[in-house]
Amino acid sequence: MILKILRWLFGYIIFKTDAKNSRLFLNLIAKSKIKIWEINKINEILYAKVNSSEYNHLFFLTRQNNIKLHVIQKIGLPFFYLKNKNRKGVIFGIILFFLIIKILSLFI
Repeated sequence: MILKILRWLFGYIIFKTDAKNSRLFLNLIAKSKIKIWEINKINEILYAKVNSSEYNHLFFLTRQNNIKLHVIQKIGLPFFYLKNKNRKGVIFGIILFFLIIKILSLFI
């Protein structure tokens, strides 16, 4: 549970790659010590998840070896912030929500 919360706080990326080069791809990841999880192979396509901080290293590593990565989804707080940074009302509403919860918890 704590690991899920930490991954959401720091952000992670779900990606896919062609499974024709899956052995080469997995060996490159093992040698460079990049941590990926939930690796699935469905219909000759390899799906996995990686931390957002390690994705750039993984991307350049695979480009050097002619393996293409495709981002499916970006999940986590950094991506939520980038998506909503121009929406001042959402940020103000979240802060106000926690402030009201804190104040009302003093009366219990």
